[in-house]
Amino acid sequence: MRTVCLLLVTLTLTAGPMAAVVQSTAEQTEQVFLTVYNSDLGLVREVRTVPLPSGTLDLEYADVAARIDPTTVHITSLSHPGELAVLEQNFEYDLLSPDRLLENFIGRPIRFTSRSNSDPSQAMTREGTLLSVQGGRIIETDDGIVINPEGEISVEADTGALRAEPTLVWLLESGAEAEHRLEASYLTSGISWEADYVAVINNTDTELGLTGWVTIDNRSGATYENARLKLVAGDVNRAQQPPPMPEMMYARGMVTGGAPQFEEETFFEYHLYTLQRPATVRDRQTKQITLLTAEGVEITKRLIAESPWFSAWTRSGGAPGEPEHVRVEIEFDNTEANRMGMPLPRGTVRMYRADSDGALQFIGEDSIDHTPRDEQIRLEVGEAFDVVYERTQLDFRELMGDRTEHDWQITVRNHKEEDVAVTIVEHATGDWAITRESQRHEQVTSDTFEYTVDVPADGEATVTYTIRFDNR
Repeated sequence: MRTVCLLLVTLTLTAGPMAAVVQSTAEQTEQVFLTVYNSDLGLVREVRTVPLPSGTLDLEYADVAARIDPTTVHITSLSHPGELAVLEQNFEYDLLSPDRLLENFIGRPIRFTSRSNSDPSQAMTREGTLLSVQGGRIIETDDGIVINPEGEISVEADTGALRAEPTLVWLLESGAEAEHRLEASYLTSGISWEADYVAVINNTDTELGLTGWVTIDNRSGATYENARLKLVAGDVNRAQQPPPMPEMMYARGMVTGGAPQFEEETFFEYHLYTLQRPATVRDRQTKQITLLTAEGVEITKRLIAESPWFSAWTRSGGAPGEPEHVRVEIEFDNTEANRMGMPLPRGTVRMYRADSDGALQFIGEDSIDHTPRDEQIRLEVGEAFDVVYERTQLDFRELMGDRTEHDWQITVRNHKEEDVAVTIVEHATGDWAITRESQRHEQVTSDTFEYTVDVPADGEATVTYTIRFDNR
């Protein structure tokens, strides 16, 4: 017993005074820097001026994102870097709610008030002990157990460790009493961005105007006031990806933008887009900002009749296939000479064209990957209504030496009132060669070759060729 008493005395003497508690809110923020990545990730860096006493203190740093990765939190003093040491850091996200509050009062007395349905002014207050809140509220009174009583429940003004909002708490050692310019940084999920583009094609299908938009979706649990905003385009590797965010539906209208507001630069193996003005990104907000505008971009429209892949042993029985509609594509170069030249982030391109009344109509959409400058962009618009084609295998022969030969015919029919040019794209695998053909082909890759045919208005054009496979 004597040993125990001595131990208690020792603990009492060495415990020392309680640490001071300092609270910091967004009102003390001087600067916010927000970098948003494509992959549900944001880097937040903010500077606050906070008066700190000397000695050991708890800094409660509020107004932060609810989806912080706690392992990435960092704080430093910009004004007194040698006077501040970090002893502990905690992210407290056990937030105040009716059920969480009542969990603190299990086994403790509470009061509940019931009101009469016929006369709401008549109220009856009873007391009891809260037994459970799992699946409902169970209260033990002098008259028995009450389950899910209607009315108001009153408890003591004691929230325990619950907080009204997520809070970072640091245990700090301050060398002197002073105002510190504190820089805090962390990674958070719940915020991402993507690019969207609006392309308006002229009535001759020779040029388009392109407007690019950045869409930022913020569900991180924090608002970033007047932030210096940067966007990183590229696929950043993560050691462990955060859980996927739930789907959020919102409408995107076709809007037009003004002058570009982002400055682009190469950053490591990515591209960085910096907004040239402060912007506020609010929690639970979808924000769109103009990325680029370009007018008079020269395009090429192509009608594509593309075959499926076939091999040396493909046999179709000689019957013509079902008529198929040709695919419509547009191509353009992402070059300064073509009034573009900015590296384009991955995104969706929605295409429009004016009808005979001058009203813009939606004609199709396609997605592009991250596209460097000086690369070609190819967009699939849809299928041509009035241009169809059929493929027919006219003959199949097995030759000596384990070789095969195929005779193919492709017929394109044009029901438009104007001539069209159609590109026939054929694919073949293995060791092959064209031995006969009605017109010269262009070999695109080792397993793809093309024919371009001019099809008259309300007419048709046919291409035939023989392909030999060497299967040895």
